Amino acid sequence: MIEDDKKRVTNSAKNINIQTKSTSIEDDKALLLDEVSDIFEEPTDFSWINLFITYLTFIVILMVFGFKIYLNNEIYYQSKNIDKIEKKVLILKDENRVLKEKIEHLQYKNQIINTLF
Repeated sequence: MIEDDKKRVTNSAKNINIQTKSTSIEDDKALLLDEVSDIFEEPTDFSWINLFITYLTFIVILMVFGFKIYLNNEIYYQSKNIDKIEKKVLILKDENRVLKEKIEHLQYKNQIINTLF
């Protein structure tokens, strides 16, 4: 019995020692966390001026990129129009060449007929 009592007392002393160690470790953790949070803490004062500057910056960025997109679209559509016109010019040049050949053929034919009569 006495041995059992001694074991119980020893076990309770160990438990108390473990609890105090864990409490001191948790206290150390909390203290360290407070110190670190003080170092990395940022000011939380956010005024209307900051909000206005943020919105103004956002609007300026949207305007710049919107203008860039508008210019890219205009360049694209103008290049499409230029390509269509170039195709029409090419077709007209080819048609002009064919008509000149027909005129030459008709002139030659007319000269031959005039010489015969």
